[in-house]
Amino acid sequence: MKTCWRCSAELNSNSCDNCNALNVVGKVVLNGIIRDDDEVTVYTTEDGPGKLLVELHKNSNAISSLPRANKRNAIRSRAFKALWKEAIGDHPLLTQAEPQSFRVRKQSGAKYLLVEVHGLPAAPSHEPKPNGVPAEAVAEVADPGSIEEAAQAAAQANDATDAADAADAPAEATAEDAEAQATDAEGSEAPEATNDAPQDTGADAAAAPDDAEEATDDAAEAADAATTDAEASPASDEAAPAEEAAIAAEGDTSESDTSEADAAADADTGEDAAAGDDAPEADDAAAAAEAPADEGDAEADTAEDSEAPEATDEATDAAPEAGDAPEAAEPLAASADEAPAEDEAPAVDPRTLPLAALPEPGLSGAERMAALQAEMAALSGSGDPAAALAQLQASFEAPRAVRQLGENLMLCITYAQLALKADAQDKAREALERAFDLDPRDRVVLTEYGELLGQAGGDPELSMQVNRNLLLHHRNTLSAAELGTVYRRIGQGYQEQGDQDRARTCFERALDANAGDRKALDLLLETVEAQGDFEQVIAVRQRLLDQMRDPEGRAMLKVAIGDDYMDRLGDADKAIEAYEDALSDHVSVDALNKLARIAIDRQDWSRVANIYSQLGEVLTAQDEQATAWLQAGNTYRHRLGNHKAAADAFETCLDLDPSKLQAFKEITQIHAESEQWEALQGSYERMIARAEGLEEPDTKLIAVLNRNLGEVLRTHLGDRGGAIAAYERAASLVPEEAALTEILADLYAQADDSDDASLEAAIAYNRKLMASQPNNHELLARVANLHLRKQDFDQAYCIYRVLALLGKADDKALAFVQQHTPQTVAPLQQAITPEFYVQRLLGEGYDVVLAEVFDICREAITELLAHDLNHYGLKKKNRIDRQDDLMFVKLYRRVSEQLTYPEPPPVFRKDDLNGMINGSLYPPGFLVGARLLSGASEKEVTFTCAKQLSLFMNPSFLIQLRPMRDLQIIFYTVVKLFRPEVNIQFNAAMQRVAKQIQKLRPDRMERLKELMDQVLSRKTKIDVQLRQLQDTFEDAANRCGLLFCDDIAACGQALSAEPIPVNRERTTDDRMRALVTWTLTSDYHQIRKELGVAIG
Repeated sequence: MKTCWRCSAELNSNSCDNCNALNVVGKVVLNGIIRDDDEVTVYTTEDGPGKLLVELHKNSNAISSLPRANKRNAIRSRAFKALWKEAIGDHPLLTQAEPQSFRVRKQSGAKYLLVEVHGLPAAPSHEPKPNGVPAEAVAEVADPGSIEEAAQAAAQANDATDAADAADAPAEATAEDAEAQATDAEGSEAPEATNDAPQDTGADAAAAPDDAEEATDDAAEAADAATTDAEASPASDEAAPAEEAAIAAEGDTSESDTSEADAAADADTGEDAAAGDDAPEADDAAAAAEAPADEGDAEADTAEDSEAPEATDEATDAAPEAGDAPEAAEPLAASADEAPAEDEAPAVDPRTLPLAALPEPGLSGAERMAALQAEMAALSGSGDPAAALAQLQASFEAPRAVRQLGENLMLCITYAQLALKADAQDKAREALERAFDLDPRDRVVLTEYGELLGQAGGDPELSMQVNRNLLLHHRNTLSAAELGTVYRRIGQGYQEQGDQDRARTCFERALDANAGDRKALDLLLETVEAQGDFEQVIAVRQRLLDQMRDPEGRAMLKVAIGDDYMDRLGDADKAIEAYEDALSDHVSVDALNKLARIAIDRQDWSRVANIYSQLGEVLTAQDEQATAWLQAGNTYRHRLGNHKAAADAFETCLDLDPSKLQAFKEITQIHAESEQWEALQGSYERMIARAEGLEEPDTKLIAVLNRNLGEVLRTHLGDRGGAIAAYERAASLVPEEAALTEILADLYAQADDSDDASLEAAIAYNRKLMASQPNNHELLARVANLHLRKQDFDQAYCIYRVLALLGKADDKALAFVQQHTPQTVAPLQQAITPEFYVQRLLGEGYDVVLAEVFDICREAITELLAHDLNHYGLKKKNRIDRQDDLMFVKLYRRVSEQLTYPEPPPVFRKDDLNGMINGSLYPPGFLVGARLLSGASEKEVTFTCAKQLSLFMNPSFLIQLRPMRDLQIIFYTVVKLFRPEVNIQFNAAMQRVAKQIQKLRPDRMERLKELMDQVLSRKTKIDVQLRQLQDTFEDAANRCGLLFCDDIAACGQALSAEPIPVNRERTTDDRMRALVTWTLTSDYHQIRKELGVAIG
């Protein structure tokens, strides 16, 4: 059973079910990864280091672009080089590999690249896993430098591991040796193997006698007790008051500390009366502490013992002797059986510990301490606290029993200080907690730990205990600021416990010690607020106010005093006095807002308006300033009736923030109600300028403002020109708004008949309306009348003629049409060339590419698709003589000449045919029926000849000649010729067409292929494209017929009589609608002028 190269799980498929790692691709078995990232994964295979499998993630299509693997020089192709460059990246191993060959492997729809390379170095050996795959991936052992050096170092590391495992004594393979070998190996697993070596010297290292440990501890306790007694005995009248000792004593748990607490308590209970007025602070602090007098065993010495200084000196002198007593029997470590429980730890070989963890045997206590002090000083003075902390880590984690108390204390303090410098709060807390456990009276420990607990929060009881100890043992050595800080921290502990009375006492003591402690003052303020003593709250704020010099800060505090009077004591007058007093120090927004609120409650609207105006001046944020002026304006208008002041306030608001549209609404109402139209005009013009000046102008808003301005100018001020300009600006921003177009058309139409520019603008706007309202006959009549006023008679005639055709013309229009409609067909004054026809009649929608496709096909298959005369039952004698005197022949000859036909196509008479058609003859020619030869009007004949001759031209010949089914057959035949892979089955007709098309000249075949590529790249279906092209050709032919006959009614008669429409799906109405719409365009009128058929 195969196993996964990554997790050693058994494989049931190509990918591991456990870790999803790919293991097999085809027959290629994978065994590791060299590179693995978001772009590519490169696997090693069991076939050897020279076979790699590449999987691309982001550019997987690149594999498909590779040449065939067996193609000559495929490995040197650009495609492979680009792919290989992407695969290797800057990987140190892969950049040395030279690809020799490649093959593509497919699996589950994905493609992989199997590459054989030379020059790939073998990976260093590792401890094999059960399946024989190295424990680490190949990519993890690569050295950016020399691969050979890395392999040699790894081998050395493995040798070191073997030696460590086989050694009977630690001396043969120490941790230092293994670490040195691991450093040389740079990345091998030798360090792990060394650390796993047996440590059988721990029991020997713990064989020291028990009494030495106990003697050391006793000596340390004796020294501590002596020091405590000395510190607890002040030397003068400046000693700490008894109540301070009582506060400190509450949290101390050691024997000596309890004794001192009792002594302080005795002083508190027994000597307060005797002290009288000489100790006024004692009563307050003792009452705040409320510490019981019997919390520990009583000590003989009291806090006021005059002999205490001598006792302190003696105790201090005695402390070193007590500590030196066991020094001669100093052990290397405590006994493993009798060591304190908190020091129990796994056995440690003393020989593996540095100096900070274990002093060198044979040194005296003083020498050891000096050495340790030097080492700690060096670490503390290093410029990299994080590195120094890491260097000290092993020593810090070693059991305490291997060092003396002073050494442990120094180690913990140094470690904590380094941790604080390295911003490692948790490690600092751990070190100081251990130091506090070692000596709860040390000044440095208490100072550092108290500060850390004060910053980091946590257990309030612990913080209080640390600060009590600092107060108890070091009261006389603390500065005023330090003493105030200690009291403040103890008070914070009481505050967190909910004991507001004691907290208040401590905060007051803190301020007694350091009157400038703002934190203590703030905390005292919180306490008295929590107690609900609002009179005292104000007193505290006043006390704080006396210390402040910053005008802004003083103003804030006075506002708070005003809040106290207003919200807590309900004294609005004093609150107003405080708020106004705050304004004398600094213009306080908060004070102004609160004064405004009181003024609103008292309905003092004049004061409210003034305050909001002040706020508008002093606020810094423009939005807030604008809001203040908006409120001022509302107050002036709706409360005081001062419309002028209100308008000025609203204008100022909008200058600051044009988005405050409520202010503009108020302005427009003020001016409209008072009919101050000029003022309203100015307000609109200023508002438009503001809106246009924004970084992101609101076009809809600007359009509305201009439209409203135009309305004011049009309806109230009679300024037609100004109104047109405003409406023009609005229409340019919202061109789809028909109402603006109608207004502009009406305004321009009000011009005099001599104002051609205005009349032309009126026509343009009305024509714009016509595009969206094609059935609005009144609009057509309006445009025709404008043309008539402008003396543009031809355009007026064309529109009136359409109205007459639709039955919507009035008598004036009908008379004008009858007057100018020609009775006979006049020849055009200019010929219609093929170029003119394509550019002016086919128009922009003409599909040149598809038309050329069928024009090239026409060259090949015209004869194939043609009929002979027998097909229609005709003979050569049925051909109409071009010199015949028939009206049809004359008109046919004239139209073909003006369409620049060198020789008109032959025409054959077929009496039973209704109209005229392309007979699909060879040579090509027309068939015409008897009615068109003798019974049709001159204009109908002219239209029919012009249309059929237009469709007979080469671009449209095949399109108009064959039905849609035949056109589809031709198109798909050409598709199959150039794209044989397309699933199209040739029928007999397609085979005949294909045979003829293949006879085209090579250059014509190449051109046809180019055109087909363009057509097939489109998304529109070919049926839709063909229908559109048919309609384009027929519409152009109808336009040409109208130009020749110049009678739109005759065009309709001719279209309805056609035997075979070009597009059988279009009705006569559809084709007439397209033709009529064209006659209303400016292009049609321009063409009429060019061809000489325009009137006037």
